Amino acid sequence: WYQRRWCLENGIHTVRWTYDPARRVNAGLNIGKLGATAKTYYDDYYGPMEGINAGVPSDRLLAEWHLNDPLVRLKAAEIEKVDVIIETPIRVSIPKDFQNLLDQDRKTALAERLRIRSELSSAFANGYQIIDFDLTGHCYLLGRDDRA
Repeated sequence: WYQRRWCLENGIHTVRWTYDPARRVNAGLNIGKLGATAKTYYDDYYGPMEGINAGVPSDRLLAEWHLNDPLVRLKAAEIEKVDVIIETPIRVSIPKDFQNLLDQDRKTALAERLRIRSELSSAFANGYQIIDFDLTGHCYLLGRDDRA
């Protein structure tokens, strides 16, 4: 939240970064806690990698943090109520622990990576975007945001 305040004080209203869409901790922070959204999926963004990404494509989501968005302001506890309602008809689940899955069963981890890629890319192509993350159910919530 310090970074958000600093950006706003310096005239920056949108911040973008990439992250691994299969990792629940990243999704929980970036989407669930901070209120970033995503509608761009990069297949194998970095190409083959070693370390924690060895054996699976280095797919990434482009997170977009719109710092003055009412939902972001709500998460930052700056406002008490948000009148904007965005329907969330699509849920895309991710593994509870992708790293463990990758360590234990690389074939299944690869299948999960490709399933997530397919489901999110298809939804994005049909006008949906990630608008939240369900930490308990470890799934992305997608909807159409007609405010733009």
